[in-house]
Amino acid sequence: MHTKVLFANDEAITAAVKALARGGLVAFPTDTVYGVGAHAFIPEAVDRIYKAKVRPREKAIPILIAKAEDLHLVAVEVPRTARLLIERFWPGGLTLVLPKNPSVPKEVSPGPTVAVRIPDNPIALAIIESLGAPMAVTSANISGHPSPVTAQEVEEELGGENRTYR
Repeated sequence: MHTKVLFANDEAITAAVKALARGGLVAFPTDTVYGVGAHAFIPEAVDRIYKAKVRPREKAIPILIAKAEDLHLVAVEVPRTARLLIERFWPGGLTLVLPKNPSVPKEVSPGPTVAVRIPDNPIALAIIESLGAPMAVTSANISGHPSPVTAQEVEEELGGENRTYR
């Protein structure tokens, strides 16, 4: 699969969701930096994130969800303190580390916990909502490089016809 940069509109969101459903990667803006994401429940797709970023396998990949009601898909327990934080800070940059639902692939998180948040970005939310599933998402850069804040930086870092993630 080759990396393509699309401008955000309904057609691009539809194309992104189709790519994700087929196990592809998509780079998009979040409320913090640009992220590269995959369908969280397609292990081969999550594996592509590690390859694209040259990311160490022991580093878990956070999950983005569209709404707090989807937490049960990725976490088995949400303590009262976490619920209070969710009410106050979601959507937004707050990431919670919670006990992992067994359905979350080890490629996302090899340990007993999972990092999860709801982004405060309409493009990110539209993609996640349209996919209808949680996404494994991390910054769209080679591990150790600065996190990209523009689409051009993503294309320079991960894009181009010469970059293939299989």
